[in-house]
Amino acid sequence: GSYVLLNAASGTALDVDTSGIVAAHLYHGEENQQWVFVNTGRGWAIRSSRLSQEGKALYLSFKHRLRKDAPVVASTTPVSWYVWEVDGAELRIHWPDSDLVFDLPCPDWDSPGVPVRVLEFI
Repeated sequence: GSYVLLNAASGTALDVDTSGIVAAHLYHGEENQQWVFVNTGRGWAIRSSRLSQEGKALYLSFKHRLRKDAPVVASTTPVSWYVWEVDGAELRIHWPDSDLVFDLPCPDWDSPGVPVRVLEFI
């Protein structure tokens, strides 16, 4: 099944457009806010229910190289994330063997359209 990923603090939903930009938007539940978790054996690839402009699957990834404050993007190349359940219904999604998670940057975390970034989990 597919899931809608909501930010625990802002209530905005993880959203992707056909060009691969990933941002937080108000919840509407359309396919661009639906995500499928694919077990890779080493973690989870997170695939959008929306396809790219070329009709290919889009997966949550990062732009260029992994670093603090890197933009989270949708890519046709899957990568594996660690996914931990926290307090029942909350998930923490982070890069394996690191303290990097994807989240919304402060102080704009509660504004629709804020790009999702790789940040340090504190």
